[in-house]
Amino acid sequence: MAVPLKWSDLCLTREVGSGQAGTVWVAKLKRAYLRLEKDSQVAVKLFRPWVLEQPGQYERIYRELETGRHVVHPNLVRTLGLVADERSLPALVMEYYDGESLQEYLARNREAGDPIDFDKALDIVAGVAGALKALHDNGIIHRDVKPGNIMLTPSGPILMDLGVVATEHSAEMTTSGIFLGTIRYGSPEYLFGETYDFKVDIYSLGAILYELVTGLEFIAEESQWARMIARKRIEIEWSWNQDLREALESRVGLNCVEFFRTALDHSLTDSSSRDLGLGDFATAISEKYWRREFHFADGKFHSASPMFEPLGSFENSERTVSI
Repeated sequence: MAVPLKWSDLCLTREVGSGQAGTVWVAKLKRAYLRLEKDSQVAVKLFRPWVLEQPGQYERIYRELETGRHVVHPNLVRTLGLVADERSLPALVMEYYDGESLQEYLARNREAGDPIDFDKALDIVAGVAGALKALHDNGIIHRDVKPGNIMLTPSGPILMDLGVVATEHSAEMTTSGIFLGTIRYGSPEYLFGETYDFKVDIYSLGAILYELVTGLEFIAEESQWARMIARKRIEIEWSWNQDLREALESRVGLNCVEFFRTALDHSLTDSSSRDLGLGDFATAISEKYWRREFHFADGKFHSASPMFEPLGSFENSERTVSI
């Protein structure tokens, strides 16, 4: 059995991220731990004291630790342990991933005016979809899927920050008036404190797919949070017009555009119609369904034309006859 990590086992080397809730540092291990050798790099999340004073924050940290330990997927962050830092406050130790955030990647491409390769865009989405499917299969909702929480590494995208995950048994699943997450990528029912389920993550993934393929920021025309929320309630549609469609068709082709449009039609929509199956979506991407005939039914992409009964066919008790 591995000896638990202590703060004294870590040597912080540099800060790599800072947010409202705290900071993330890279640290070296002073001793081997689990499958990591001595001097291996890990990431350490330090929390601001005021954050820890918020109701339920310690429970969220514990859920983040347990989720990252027990839900194993190549595109999901792994948590390693929880230690008390030099202030006697909890610090979360995670695997370190070398790369840049999807937010940084998208911003750089927008500034340069470089469209992202269609296959690469969908490969990123497929990896995140697989990680979300693993969470959902374990009764866990991420609730904050956004470009800033996706790390692009040489081995693929990593879905990070499990700090606001909810489980089937979490009290926050039914608490209204509390929003934990990011407004631009949040689903309408979650933003309005209504009953929600795993489909909130599907909505967020659709917004990310939109940004990767079009190169445009989702709901870019709104920067003020109240108007952004109001628009999501009044107009629960993604931005689509003839100019954008024609531009995409000329760049990636009609079949790719139809695959993209179909995915968004079943993710950036009202919860009752949000039926994009994440596991099957990832499979459809890996098998490149957009390069051949496909159709969508029962939440899945199918690699074939839809089957229709011939016009004029009828059934009797013995056989079907086409006329």
